[in-house]
Amino acid sequence: GNACVLVNRQPRSPYQAGAWGCRYRDPGQPDAKPGVESLVVRSPGDWERIDFQPPSTPALDEQLKALTEIRRGLRGEVPFVATVFCPLNVAGYLIGGSKALREHLRQEPGAVHHALDAIAETFVAFVYEVLNAGASGIFFATGPWASNDTLTDDEYAVFGRPYDLRVLGAAAALTALVVLISL
Repeated sequence: GNACVLVNRQPRSPYQAGAWGCRYRDPGQPDAKPGVESLVVRSPGDWERIDFQPPSTPALDEQLKALTEIRRGLRGEVPFVATVFCPLNVAGYLIGGSKALREHLRQEPGAVHHALDAIAETFVAFVYEVLNAGASGIFFATGPWASNDTLTDDEYAVFGRPYDLRVLGAAAALTALVVLISL
C-alpha cells in the first residue's frame, strides 16, 4: 500500500507566550517542562495589557524561521505542519496555568475576552505567515482546554470556541491542512 508521511514541527510549548514577554528557562532535559522565569499576567487587570502582536515579534519570528529551514530541508518532498496552540492555551501560559486562568475568566470575563481577542488575532496573522513559510497547514493543539475537566461546556462555548474558530478559519480560508488534537 501507499504510505503517507507528514512532519509536525513541535516547538517548545510556551513559545507563544513569549510574544507577550513571558520568559521561561530551559529545563536541560528533553522531556522536562520549561521553568517559568516571569509571567505577564498576575492580576485580572493585567489582561487589558495583552494586545495584538505581529508575526515579526521575536518569539513568533523564531518559529517562522525554523519553518523556512524545514521547508528548505524537505525540498517539497514531504508535507509538514506547524503546531499552533488554541488561544486559551496561550492565555494559560501567560498566567501560569489553567486554575489561575479559570479564576480570572470567572472574576473578570471582559478583561479575559480582551486578551483572547488579541491572542486570536495574533495567531490568525501567524497562521498566514506559517503557510507563507512553506508549511502545508497547522497542527491545532487545544491542550486541556477542550475538556470538561478544565471548563464547562458553557464556558468553552464563550471563552474557547469563538477564538478557536477564528484561528482555524485562517487556515481553512487558505485551504491548508488542519490537524486537531486535544490532550
